[in-house]
Amino acid sequence: MHISLLRWASLLLGMLLALPASGQDLGPLSTDFAPESLALHHVPLPLMEDNPDAIVRRDLKHIEAHEIGAVSQHVRRAVTIFSRAGRESFGTLRLMHDTFRSVDDLEGWVLDARGTVMAELDDDDIREYPANDGFSLYRDLRVKRAELHHDAYPYTVVFEYTIERDGHLGWPTWRPYHPTAPVERASYVVDTPNGMDMRYDLRRGAPEPNVRYVNDRHLHTWTIENAAAWESEPHGPPWYAQAPAVHVVPRQFAIGDTQGTFASWEAFGNWYHALTRERQTLSEAASEEAHAVVASARTRRDSVRALYDHMQSHTRYVSVQLGLGGWQPYPAEYVERTGYGDCKALSNYMQALLEEVGISSSPVLIRSGRYAPPLHADFPENRFNHMILAVPTAQDTLWLETTSQLLPFGHVHRGIADRAALLVREDNSHLVNVPASTADQNKRLRHATVDLAPSGHATAALTTTYTGQLHDGPRRQLAHASTRDRRTWMREQLRFGTFNITQVDFSGVNPPDPSIEIPVSVELPRYATATASRLFLDIGLAQPLPALPAAAEGPRTQPVHPFTPPGVYADSITYTLPDGYTVEALPEGLMLEMPFATYIVSVHHDADKQQILYRRRLELTDTVLAPEMYER
Repeated sequence: MHISLLRWASLLLGMLLALPASGQDLGPLSTDFAPESLALHHVPLPLMEDNPDAIVRRDLKHIEAHEIGAVSQHVRRAVTIFSRAGRESFGTLRLMHDTFRSVDDLEGWVLDARGTVMAELDDDDIREYPANDGFSLYRDLRVKRAELHHDAYPYTVVFEYTIERDGHLGWPTWRPYHPTAPVERASYVVDTPNGMDMRYDLRRGAPEPNVRYVNDRHLHTWTIENAAAWESEPHGPPWYAQAPAVHVVPRQFAIGDTQGTFASWEAFGNWYHALTRERQTLSEAASEEAHAVVASARTRRDSVRALYDHMQSHTRYVSVQLGLGGWQPYPAEYVERTGYGDCKALSNYMQALLEEVGISSSPVLIRSGRYAPPLHADFPENRFNHMILAVPTAQDTLWLETTSQLLPFGHVHRGIADRAALLVREDNSHLVNVPASTADQNKRLRHATVDLAPSGHATAALTTTYTGQLHDGPRRQLAHASTRDRRTWMREQLRFGTFNITQVDFSGVNPPDPSIEIPVSVELPRYATATASRLFLDIGLAQPLPALPAAAEGPRTQPVHPFTPPGVYADSITYTLPDGYTVEALPEGLMLEMPFATYIVSVHHDADKQQILYRRRLELTDTVLAPEMYER
């Protein structure tokens, strides 16, 4: 949409110089958004050196606290876009809102390279729709989507909006850097009334704030300037785990009709525990069934296993997040009646079943996913997105994932392993560590016998065993897959040049323990190359090993994280030679020992049995390598 240049330049300047809703003076931060200051010739040359797809020119976030639970988040952002990739990353704004968050005063403008206003955001540029995550049955979360673009690069998009929060569990963490775009200037203002306590924690070199008192309000301002993009190197930590960040929390919070405090982890756990009160009542029929399920159990562990199996077979994971549904579990009777629930509801239901037969357990708030940010003992905050259940036993603690019908009893999958979490109790909530797995628990083992014919044709019988966290993927892909999809999966695992599957057994892909065994028989036409009197044999029938990080263009600067879970990848292959053949030459064995791995290969000829024995074993640890230890 093209508009009157003079009129809209004047209007935009007036709007962008307007003070935030609090009426506080933010000094030079206000004039940073004047259109002429966003002209391309003002970009510092160092930010242009790598020909970026976009440059974040200004990024101002202003948190204005009113009272406990009520806060306004004012945002202004200007990004200069140089390419289609930059447009895809920065030309569209997506804002979430729900019962406790509303989006107000959403506006936007497009400026050309000279800083001239070319268009404004209008109603046709804004769409709103439910935030469908693919697994939630009911959800009050919605998305407001705004898009701005121009027909000639470079151009600058400016978005301005306010998010009003009537209830929250903390304030946004400030991460001013971006993984793909340099940042000219970014600022974060936390604006609180006198008497409202808040705490901040500076991570990984974040700057100290500028602190001012204005009209009975307390302003903390953080700023960075001329920052290069914070790119991650292969197999390094994610950018947000390396870049500076400022974590800010109010001492007290409120959401719905509840209030809590971040004074300590115990206090935050007390708040959550209060949400679960009177939500673990079972019907009389369910209580009787729970006792019947454990009637034949001999030990406490057997009882927990029996009830866990019962829960898995009678429920399924469905997210229902309405109102406090994002935090407060639905009652146990709700799960009993409907047969579904989210992680909180299913954990609460499992806890009710255990309580009915006299076994104590505790919900555990945790961050699920491949990377979980650390929890600091002296800085309580909400960093959680999932819940599991902890059941103490005489030998150890059982960690129960209640959202999967596939996971074996007590199996700690990769998404929850090796991280701190908050164990919730009525009077003693505290941080705990969910254990890491070991290489001995995670194995991928292949045993194979190969019979060779003089023509080079071969037949092979292979059995591959997956255990621990290395069994999670195959189990998830195969347990409920069709026969056709299973055979497709198997063909991808074999990766031979030419082969035919003659028999495969998938009956063991959903066992009660974290171990899968899959036998398969194959025909291998022309597996060995035949000449007049010789066979040239490729003994690499083993499975591919985990990939190493790609070579870096220059010296590595970031640590190398483990490539996979710690594990053992072992192959044992026996080749039976045709009658009358003997071995002329064999490759030598190999042994390598490194801080992160041990690799052993051996090849032997058993002349009496007419066999070649190939053994290979790779053991990976969970060692994090310093950058200088990685050689290109």
